[in-house]
Amino acid sequence: MGGSRARTGVVVVLLTVASHRPELHASRELASIPFRGDGTMQLTRGPAGQTASTKTDGAEKRGQSRKVSKPLPPPLALAVTLLGWFGDDIPQFELAVERPPDATPTAEAWVRYNGDGSAVPIVYVATDSNVYRNAPKDYQSLVKLAGILAHERWHLRHGPDEVAAYDTQLSTMTYLHASSANLAEVRRSLNWVQQRAKNRAR
Repeated sequence: MGGSRARTGVVVVLLTVASHRPELHASRELASIPFRGDGTMQLTRGPAGQTASTKTDGAEKRGQSRKVSKPLPPPLALAVTLLGWFGDDIPQFELAVERPPDATPTAEAWVRYNGDGSAVPIVYVATDSNVYRNAPKDYQSLVKLAGILAHERWHLRHGPDEVAAYDTQLSTMTYLHASSANLAEVRRSLNWVQQRAKNRAR
């Protein structure tokens, strides 16, 4: 539901439901497009196929790089707007065309963690999920995406606690009038992580 989520325009992001796994930490580079927290995509011009190159032309002599800012894609922009996020509310997003090796096949969004347990300040969003694709044309898909993004942003700010992240997701989706089916899906995931936490505490 995990998964994060413009400052001067429209933006949105999402997190995944039952498929979310908080321990995701890809060991290889994801094919993705980086987005800044201000709701724009930040690219540094460089060789073809690279989105984060340090190559510059004459600007390099001035200690500057040539950058191009683009708005968030419609699914994220709509979700962020629905959530009412702006400024520092909006996390940095990256669109991923493939999932980390340790992610479930249906993961819709995720965050990764450093060795010390802190979250890498990026919400990764899968572009091939139905919820992402349908968000611009279906309100319930948009609400689900918004809930996922709220879930993932919680991880960025507070850590890997899944119970609290699902609570946030559930309250967000309830406020946005999610369907009973979508709420039931999140509740099932919440119940599962709650039971897992109880079992570990024994």
